[in-house]
Amino acid sequence: MIYVLLGVLGLALGSFVNALVWRVRIQDKGGLKKKKPSKDLSILRGRSMCVYCKHSLRWIDLIPVISWVSLKGRCRYCKKAISWQYPVVECILAILAVGSYFFWPYELSSWASWLVLIAWVISLVPMLALVIYDIKWMEMPTRIIYSLNGTAMVFIGLMAYDLKSWDIVISSIAGSILLGGLFWMIYQISGGRWIGGADVRYGFTMGALLGWQGAILGLALASYLGTALIIVLIAIGKYHKKMRIPFGPFLISATYIAALFGQQVINWYKSLAGL
Repeated sequence: MIYVLLGVLGLALGSFVNALVWRVRIQDKGGLKKKKPSKDLSILRGRSMCVYCKHSLRWIDLIPVISWVSLKGRCRYCKKAISWQYPVVECILAILAVGSYFFWPYELSSWASWLVLIAWVISLVPMLALVIYDIKWMEMPTRIIYSLNGTAMVFIGLMAYDLKSWDIVISSIAGSILLGGLFWMIYQISGGRWIGGADVRYGFTMGALLGWQGAILGLALASYLGTALIIVLIAIGKYHKKMRIPFGPFLISATYIAALFGQQVINWYKSLAGL
């Protein structure tokens, strides 16, 4: 039952991710071509609408995955094709939510521990939104990163309360300074050529979420993931020197992996090194 509930929650949150990405992009580009009241573009208060004809959608059009399948991937009103991105993102967030519970590295023995897990699942919303935005437009909007900062602070606070340890907060601050500071220095040295300003801002958040040890592991994982993609692109003949590859999706993927499996990897490394 828990898997089902988390799966349904993940589908609903995935639907919100799609709306969040579209509305932020439209707002950043100055609004709709067909003028609508500003409240219709509100992320939290605006009604869902077709991205083409701008027709307000009914509840029957908004059931994650099922509505897309039943409509055969087309808008009920203008009949234009609805991107496959919508059901895929919904399914991805559902999988991430269920996976978070299945691989959760902490004991779920109290209401506070469950709130920690819920806070983490909610944090997946801005993380996935940043991945999609960066892949599509090579940008990570500051306000989405700031919203992730908010959920991260709640997550860290609940974690410290649940584990009765201020070390969580200290490690979080240290990780934020370590990773964010490193990215900031790289940005300054390269003049923004090696890493973007949004990556620097996300670095502070990533370090806070993972703590200083997890931040180091996360950075290594992101580098490995990015290198692996480049190797694959070279192997299939798709890579060229001027190709721009966003680093954000690798950082965010590494954040998820390190959060769930990081302590196991760190403990393994310590035992291997005799620490």
